[in-house]
Amino acid sequence: MKKIQSQSGQILLIVIVFMTIALALGISISLRSISSISRVSDVDTTSRVLAAAEGGAESFLQKSTQELVTLKSVCTGNYSGTVPTQCVVTYNPITNDAISSQAVVTVEDYYYTEDPLSYIYTLNIDDGDMKEINLEGIKQDVMICWASMDSSSVSTPDLYFTVIDANSIVLQKGVSSGSIGKPASYNAHGFDSSSVGSTDCDTDTNAHTYRLNLIGYGNLSKLRIKSIAGASKVQVYSVNPAKTPLPVQGFKITSTGSLTSSKNISAEVENTTKITVVYKPYPYVTGLLDFGMYSIGGLAQ
Repeated sequence: MKKIQSQSGQILLIVIVFMTIALALGISISLRSISSISRVSDVDTTSRVLAAAEGGAESFLQKSTQELVTLKSVCTGNYSGTVPTQCVVTYNPITNDAISSQAVVTVEDYYYTEDPLSYIYTLNIDDGDMKEINLEGIKQDVMICWASMDSSSVSTPDLYFTVIDANSIVLQKGVSSGSIGKPASYNAHGFDSSSVGSTDCDTDTNAHTYRLNLIGYGNLSKLRIKSIAGASKVQVYSVNPAKTPLPVQGFKITSTGSLTSSKNISAEVENTTKITVVYKPYPYVTGLLDFGMYSIGGLAQ
């Protein structure tokens, strides 16, 4: 009997050890499952909130200039109580989904892009493409700095400027960065020369600079810039007084996405937000129609 009791004690000890190991493994697997579920939940929440923010921004990008002018005085972001319905984009839940989301959108003027130097307006212009800058109210020169968008390129593109007032073209001018890196067959006849280096522009555009003389022109409306022989990063600012921002260039749209309701929504999830910021410049005629501007006696003459 004593021998049997001794064996029974050993078996009980082995059972306890195996149960302890099994319990530890079970707890470890459970913790991993809980952690995995939590990560999936976080990703799902973040994706929903980001989608709401992007959807709100896209919704306002589709609005006309006149609509955005009106909303600018309503969707200011300074709300003492309920957010105006015009400034909220709501996304209702789908079937068997208890979560809905929304985007609260603000609209404001913008004079410059999110550049370290707050007086600079930055444009990325593809090769052969054109972009436009609002000059309303400008009566002084503007400084233009530019470089190739391809950091590995040894060549800097040329630029072509078209200045328009309320009625017609008042100035057309090409500016060359030189022949380095350009094809032998490329010639920029009649183009002005630019200066090497930057003048009060970002260091990453330390390439070429040109001061566009606008003194003497009245009722200026637009400056159209075309990039030739390469894509350009262009930076523009007013000269007098020094480092003055340009006039309003369009609308800055800020969309904040969030989850708004659920049967079992936690405070952490409810307070999760994502912000999307987009810029919508004032509308302008595409560069495809510039042939009319550049032709003698053309559409804009």
